[in-house]
Amino acid sequence: MGRSVHGGTENINRVPEINSQQLNEALTRLCDAGELPLSQLPLSAEQLTQLGFTVSSSVARLPGQLELLDAELIRGSLSSAAQRWLAALDVKKVAGSTNSDLLARAHSDVIDGHIRLAELQTAGRGRRGRAWLSPFGQNLALSVGALMPLEPARLGGLSLAVGLAVHDALTQAGAHDVQLKWPN
Repeated sequence: MGRSVHGGTENINRVPEINSQQLNEALTRLCDAGELPLSQLPLSAEQLTQLGFTVSSSVARLPGQLELLDAELIRGSLSSAAQRWLAALDVKKVAGSTNSDLLARAHSDVIDGHIRLAELQTAGRGRRGRAWLSPFGQNLALSVGALMPLEPARLGGLSLAVGLAVHDALTQAGAHDVQLKWPN
């Protein structure tokens, strides 16, 4: 695995008049096209740079030399037991919050075995209610839906234990500069 996984960006200078859906749609267009003129994006060059994009002249581009998340490669790398448990593996180029996406789905469907990953997360939640952005291709924005035998309030340190296990697995797989954001 060639991806470095490290901390995201808190409290980025956001454009207040852009709602998150418009922001995510614009960033998805940029990701799909590979590059777009700044005039077609509702963000400044500085904001796009903070989100992990390369900006030169009047064009924003995807950063070079990235190993993007590949759902089929991920599935194929799982043990047979993990493959049997996995109900859905959804990799998005841009997501508001992988966690919020799964929580919203939980209101109408079972999420046990569902995994949501994103190359860029624009509305993640940090500690103490802080906004959390995960720049494009620089972090592992990941949420897992799993049926637990206890209510969430009684699972105290589970998210930290899972985060540390993911950290160790990524390091053993060859990821460099792996850091852990306090998981929620």
